[in-house]
Amino acid sequence: MMAINPRAGEPVELLVLKATVSIGSDDGNDFVIRQATVSKRHAILTLRDGRFELSDQSSTNGTFLNGRRIDKSVPVTIGDELWFGGARFVLANPTVVGNAVDSVLPPRATRRKTLSSRAAFELALLALAIGFGSAQYLSYLLYHEQNRLILAEAVPLPLPQAHASTSIQSAAPSAAPLAPPRPIAKPAETVAALPRTVATLPRPRPEVSRAVVVASPTEELPSVAAPKPAGRGSDELAEAVSLERLFPGTGTHAGEPAGEFQLTDLAGTPVSLSAMRGKVVLLTFWATWCGVCRGELPHLQNLYTNLKHHDDFAVLTINVDQHSETVPPFVLKNDYQFPVLLDAENRVSNAYGVRGIPSNFIIDREGKIIWNCDGGVDWSDPDLQRTVEKLL
Repeated sequence: MMAINPRAGEPVELLVLKATVSIGSDDGNDFVIRQATVSKRHAILTLRDGRFELSDQSSTNGTFLNGRRIDKSVPVTIGDELWFGGARFVLANPTVVGNAVDSVLPPRATRRKTLSSRAAFELALLALAIGFGSAQYLSYLLYHEQNRLILAEAVPLPLPQAHASTSIQSAAPSAAPLAPPRPIAKPAETVAALPRTVATLPRPRPEVSRAVVVASPTEELPSVAAPKPAGRGSDELAEAVSLERLFPGTGTHAGEPAGEFQLTDLAGTPVSLSAMRGKVVLLTFWATWCGVCRGELPHLQNLYTNLKHHDDFAVLTINVDQHSETVPPFVLKNDYQFPVLLDAENRVSNAYGVRGIPSNFIIDREGKIIWNCDGGVDWSDPDLQRTVEKLL
C-alpha cells in the first residue's frame, strides 16, 4: 500500500504481511492511523483466494473506494484508491503472504538461512512502521497545536450521482429559466416538495467568477444590491488577514465572487444568496453522516446565538445529504436554530468547489468571498467570534 497524503514527508510505501489487516486509530489494530478522521475500528483489508476485499467497520467518517463510500465488503484491485476518513492510500503490487510462502521457499537445507533473512527483513519493516507511526503522531500533535481552532480535517465528499432529468448549462445574467427537473419527494410532515431548476458553471479557474443558480420555475431571483457602507473595504481586508492568521493555510478563495444560488429550506421556502446582499454571510456545507460536521454544528449554533442580533449578519448552512428526508429530524433533535438549505444533488457544493465537508465560506456585503476553510471549526472560541464580529 502507498500512503499518498502522509502528514510528514513524501508518499510512503507500506508492505502488507498478513492476509487480514485491521485498520483504525486504536493501538489494537494491525495498521494504526493516528488521525482525527479515523475511527478506532475503521476497516478491514483481506486477501482471500488471491483477491483483495475491503470492508467498513461502521466507521464515523466512512471508508471510501475510488471516491465512493462503502458500507459492505467490496473487491479491491491494484491501483484502487482507499480512503479511511481523511487518510488516503493506493493499493499496489501485493506481496505473497500466508501459506503461499511455502511454494517459493528454497529446499529445507537452506531454509534456516532464508528464515533468518526474512526475520531480519520483518524487523527492519517493523522499525520502519513504528518510525512512520511516530512521525504521523508527532505531526498530528504539531498540526493541532498550530491550528487549535480546527476541530478536525474535512471528510471527503462522495461523488454525486448523475441525474438524467437535470440539464446543466452555463449561467449568464440574462439566461432564460430552464425547464424544472422532476421534484424530489419528501415526507409532507417534514419538508415540502418544491421543483427546482439548475444552471451551473463548471468549476472555474481562480480568475473566472463562480456562478450557480438553483431557481424556482415560478419566480425570478431577486436582484438585491445594497450599497456597501463607506470605509468597510479596509476593515474587511484586515479581518480577513486576521482569520488567515488564526487558520494558517486557509483563505484560498478569498477575493473571488461567491456564486449565486437559490435553494429551499426545511419548510420548502426558497432562499437565495442575493437576498442576503448587504449582509456578511457565513456559508457552511455539511451532512448528517459526517462526524466532523456533527462536532462543528454545536459551535456554529453558539456563534449564531451570540451574533444573530446583528442585522447585517446571516448564517446559511447547506446540507448535502442525498436523502433529504433525514435532515429535519436531525435538526429538530439537536435544536439547531440556524437556517438549513437542501442541496441533495450537490449542485451548489460542486459549483463552490467543495471536495470535503464541513466547508466554510465568509462572504462580504457585495457578494465576494472574504475567507474560506475546509474542516471543522471551533466557532465557540472567543477570539474567533470577536474577529467575525469586527466584520459587522
